[in-house]
Amino acid sequence: MLMPRGHIYTKDQIITALTLYNKLQSMPKVVELLGYPSVSMLCEWKRMYPEIITPQKRKKPRKWAQAANELKMYAIRRCINNGETIKSVAEDIGYSSVAVWKWVHEYTEKGSVSLMKKSDPNIPIDPKDIQSAEDIDALKARISYMEDNHQFKGWVPVITVLLGTGMRIGECLGLRWEDIDLESRIISVNHNLVDYQDRDLRKQVRGIQTTKTRAGVRIIPMIDEVYEAFITEFELQSAIGFCKEEIDGYSGFIFTTTDQKLMSRSAVNNALHRIVKQHNEEEEKKAKAEGREPILLPMFSAHQLRHTFCTRLCENETNLKVIQSIMGHSDITTTMDIYADATQEKKQEIMANLNGKIF
Repeated sequence: MLMPRGHIYTKDQIITALTLYNKLQSMPKVVELLGYPSVSMLCEWKRMYPEIITPQKRKKPRKWAQAANELKMYAIRRCINNGETIKSVAEDIGYSSVAVWKWVHEYTEKGSVSLMKKSDPNIPIDPKDIQSAEDIDALKARISYMEDNHQFKGWVPVITVLLGTGMRIGECLGLRWEDIDLESRIISVNHNLVDYQDRDLRKQVRGIQTTKTRAGVRIIPMIDEVYEAFITEFELQSAIGFCKEEIDGYSGFIFTTTDQKLMSRSAVNNALHRIVKQHNEEEEKKAKAEGREPILLPMFSAHQLRHTFCTRLCENETNLKVIQSIMGHSDITTTMDIYADATQEKKQEIMANLNGKIF
């Protein structure tokens, strides 16, 4: 029970409150346990009696991996255009709420230019580095090569599905066998695998989240490569065992580890990085032996595969509503922005081919 207003506190009561605050580092908890004073008064006591307060070691801020510009813009659009909370977007993309808030603040204050600062070249990068057809051809060739490599063979199906459908990583990893129809060759996207911090357990846990918007629930037709990837994964699991993990009542997940547990986002991204790293190391040796400059693949993440798929789709389809439906964009402006970038690149390529053919 709180002390009545106007109550005069003794020095011992003040020392007790501040000593407890030193231990708990939470003003509301101090007030709850002691029943006095108010939070505002406790703040005043901190200012009046600094000698009682134990200086706290300042925690070193956690160093987050530099996010690609396209991922930042994706998060910003969800917050500004869709009205989603910063916290929910941050949990979905795997960054802190503080980082997402900073992106939104910089964008609203300074515009998108502030987000385009160059970062460490070893950090996964601007998605435009992975948009070229040459990069994609090299990546596809590398994936084919990895099918015979025991170290990476198990990653080929999930990477193929990500690149061949444009699904978000959480949507892809959340797929169950009942969500795909191999006879009709269609994929039903209706939920999302999310990682979030459980405050009670004080650890990162997984959960299933239904799509936040009507646009998120969609049907994606399978291209041949994706169909074959699902067949390969089914045959693989028939040999080693199907997924035994259950999350929020969902089970029968498609993409699993060798111990029948669901794959994680970080594991998929790490596999992508290792594939590119091995390719580049081998390419550098080969180029040196042949006396030429190496053709290296840029580092990228699963999210860049989604952006790449959308870019290629925009180059081959003019109906924006169809593109929006396949990608699950809740806001058509997101689709239009990517379409404008993709068609601009294609127009420049077409015009370049006209050199010397008109005059």
